[in-house]
Amino acid sequence: MIIVILAQTCSASFGAELPQQVQRLTKKRQAAINKINDAFVNELEKIKTNYTKAGDLENANLVAALIKQTEGSISKEQFPLVGEWRYRTDGEAVSVVRRFEGNKFFDQTGIRRDYVLTNDGITIWWNSSQFEKIILDPQTPDFLKGVNHTGARFTYTRIK
Repeated sequence: MIIVILAQTCSASFGAELPQQVQRLTKKRQAAINKINDAFVNELEKIKTNYTKAGDLENANLVAALIKQTEGSISKEQFPLVGEWRYRTDGEAVSVVRRFEGNKFFDQTGIRRDYVLTNDGITIWWNSSQFEKIILDPQTPDFLKGVNHTGARFTYTRIK
């Protein structure tokens, strides 16, 4: 796992493309993490409900806080991508709206997509070989630029 994280960091830092085998492994790892977190949150919801029904609001609130933390329900300041974004490929007049909610990304059809945060950006995975790399620039938090697996350039502009 450490090798994968280092490879992602090196890739983002030097602009090099990770080998396909590492890309597939990274996507598989992220999918497994998402699946574990979803199951964990589902069980926590049941426990929270039981505490609430029993009148134990102190423990119910503690469990609710853990659910919020696990789901990545964090503020716009902590995670600058939270919100709706207008996606546009360079040279195209058509644009679509996509959104980040906590640690989740949803495409224009509402399908949840995997992504990986790196030191200087984010990689959104559409499948094992299709991706978008976005550079996070603190100077322009509401306007992002990136490139996809074919080399096409695009922008994201914050809507809300």
